[in-house]
Amino acid sequence: MNWYSLSWNKVVEMLLSDVYKGIKPDEVEERRQHFGNNKLNINIEQKIKSAVKSTMQPYLFIYLAVVIALYVNKNYLIASISVITFIAMFSMKVYLEVKDIKQYKPFLNLNDDIVTVIRGHNTLKIKAEELVVGDIVEIKANTVVPADIRITECENLKTFEKNLTGEKFIIEKYATKVEDKVTSFTEMRNILFKGTTVVSGTGYGIVVGTGINTEIGKIINSMTTMKEKNNGFMNGLYLKLNKCITIGTVIVIAAAVIQKVVFDNLSSEMIGYFLTVLATMFPIISVFVNGIMIKRVLLSHGIEIIRMGAIDKISETNMIFIPKEGGICEKSLKVKQIYVNNKLEYIHNIKDINSTFKRLIEISVLCNNAVYDPDTDKGKGEYQDMALLKMAYKRDIFRGNLLKTQDRIFEIPFDSDRRMMTTVNRFKKKYRVNLKGAVDEVIVKCTHIMKDGVEVEITSEDIDNIKAADFKMSDEGYTTIAIAYRNFGYQPSEDENIESNLVFVGMVGFESKMIEDIKDKVTELRGLGVTPIVFTDDNKITSASMGKSIGMARNVFNIMSGVELENMKKDEFDKTVLRTKIFSRVNNDLKSRILDVFIKDEKKVAMLGENINDIVMLKASHLSVSNGAKCPSTVKKLSDIYMKKDYISGFIRLFRYEKLFTRNLNLFIQFIMFVLIAELAMIFTLNNLGFLDSINLYVLAVFNIIGMPLILQPVITNSADKVNSIRFYNYLPGALIEAVAVIICLDLRTDLNSGFIIFMSFISATVITTVIQNKINIFKDKLNVIIYSVIAAVVLGIIVFTWVNFSLTKNDLYTMGGLWILFIVIEFLLEKWRQ
Repeated sequence: MNWYSLSWNKVVEMLLSDVYKGIKPDEVEERRQHFGNNKLNINIEQKIKSAVKSTMQPYLFIYLAVVIALYVNKNYLIASISVITFIAMFSMKVYLEVKDIKQYKPFLNLNDDIVTVIRGHNTLKIKAEELVVGDIVEIKANTVVPADIRITECENLKTFEKNLTGEKFIIEKYATKVEDKVTSFTEMRNILFKGTTVVSGTGYGIVVGTGINTEIGKIINSMTTMKEKNNGFMNGLYLKLNKCITIGTVIVIAAAVIQKVVFDNLSSEMIGYFLTVLATMFPIISVFVNGIMIKRVLLSHGIEIIRMGAIDKISETNMIFIPKEGGICEKSLKVKQIYVNNKLEYIHNIKDINSTFKRLIEISVLCNNAVYDPDTDKGKGEYQDMALLKMAYKRDIFRGNLLKTQDRIFEIPFDSDRRMMTTVNRFKKKYRVNLKGAVDEVIVKCTHIMKDGVEVEITSEDIDNIKAADFKMSDEGYTTIAIAYRNFGYQPSEDENIESNLVFVGMVGFESKMIEDIKDKVTELRGLGVTPIVFTDDNKITSASMGKSIGMARNVFNIMSGVELENMKKDEFDKTVLRTKIFSRVNNDLKSRILDVFIKDEKKVAMLGENINDIVMLKASHLSVSNGAKCPSTVKKLSDIYMKKDYISGFIRLFRYEKLFTRNLNLFIQFIMFVLIAELAMIFTLNNLGFLDSINLYVLAVFNIIGMPLILQPVITNSADKVNSIRFYNYLPGALIEAVAVIICLDLRTDLNSGFIIFMSFISATVITTVIQNKINIFKDKLNVIIYSVIAAVVLGIIVFTWVNFSLTKNDLYTMGGLWILFIVIEFLLEKWRQ
């Protein structure tokens, strides 16, 4: 129930309460049974246990064992670096879990707060958990709101609603009903929400929601449900990480055993090298497992991954609910045609403002809640309302001037059932009802029509002309509204049927510009196996015009309206929904039923939502996507993914990148395993050839911790579509040939600095293999340019370090340059051979 849209005395009447006496004491238990108790059952102990269990991943214990082994082997510096790395890895995991638990903290003690209520004409102090719907509650400053409360009276009342909305500013409250369309909690100025804080002021209110039926109760329930739904992807990644580290540990142990048994030469120095490789390699995977890089890449396209668990659901999605505004058309409207005096004209052709047209503009401005700034050509409010204000401004008609002589008395806001908005304005010594709404709804309420400034009785011919003009505008894809009014000699009340016996003034046709290349984007979306379902507030004719332009409908019979669906039996409803792709004028209840039908038909639906009314459907959908620049933070927090604009393009990018990311992640892990084995093989070989002392242990550790993430980062973000499915064995031929080339080179030239040649060969081979195998374009992405510039600087630093601290000759540099060229040629030839 939208309690904010009703007067407070109407709410009290509906809940069978009394602002002075409260409810009767003997009604309390009955109301608790009917509406539910006021407890928020948050099992924080269970959440902590779950968090601890999630944090205790096997890879952390294996890594800890490696660190201890380093200390035992007296590799203190490497062990200390590894401890810092371990703490960072563990802290990252703990932080994510604590962050999840912390969001419940503000609500833990709400049940025990003491509140003052009126029951049976007596003022009582009770625990917040004892409140029931219908209770009259006293509101005081510096207290936490104990339930959802509709304010009945207040003075200087202000609240802080961060716990609910996430927004850090003070909200002023009042008791009068909210007449505008509400899309966020902050706009419900006459409602106090459970868990928010009263900053100042006093007042009274009636409880309209308790416990899990409060807005915060619904959100907590949604957060818990969505967390459970989104664990699959992260669990899968941690499984891969555990598997990799286990395999790596087994390989290290096997290498140590072979060295001991076969060569009888397992020194503590060699053990230190083995442990260093293992300790410094796997933190790289851990960082990427937490999804840092995919989030960064998508953010640059206006897409934010709220829950990493959503990634594995993207490819499963085969249907998406798309709003016309922002999905098919841009979020703006422009007045294109006007129908007055039985004549349809384009707005730019109308030079003179006759009395009927002037009345249409005046009503359009008075029955309007938008704000428009002509200096910036920007505004706030409904796009239709802003378009009407722009039309009026261009004809020197301003709302401020009109309201000086026609001040508003009250408003009946637009709703999806009436499909009209009405205001009552004082006009001279009389009163005028100004109305705008759907043509078919308005016309049946009209008994007269204005022609050339004169009110005459409307005829069937007039109605036919109106319908014909409406059809013509709709067939051209324009959204239409009708404008009407009614005069009163006295001040009418809200309880009267003021939306009757109206005088028809005219119609306005709005153009909604299509998003660029939207037809191609819809076709591409279908090519990905995703069926778009479009929802629009237009009539069926306008919807059919849009459907034809994007290739989703051939005629009006392919469109289904809310009125038609409401009158269908369940079986017919289900069959009709499953074959319909465009829905016209359906309210949220119908939209929820439509979603249920597709879910029962085993469709994996991605749901787009941008206001609090969409929360229930976002929760029910397979993939929840919050959207729009004005999307409330509450809705954003409860969704899987957030998109700022151009939703179809965003979803296509998301769909394609999910496949790339999954592929790249597998390539990344395979490459890490390859590098691990290559480093162990290098250490194993150098030890048995007598060159092990020529490699600096600390340089190797720094390279693995800092250099390797830089080298392998482009693998994660690589968007090359032609990358083959590379397997571990694809790397072996190049590695073996390059290793043999280095050994032959060192054998032929004994005067070379073997440590420098071997280590630089390893770095260069890793970089070259990464770039060529994964088809990475170094100069295509700014980040890639920066990364490889840093790698070049690191290589130059190693050369300078070796030059200063060890004997390094020109022959060493020439040899290294020659090996680089050889590695590039080898990798290119092998790549061509694989193709």
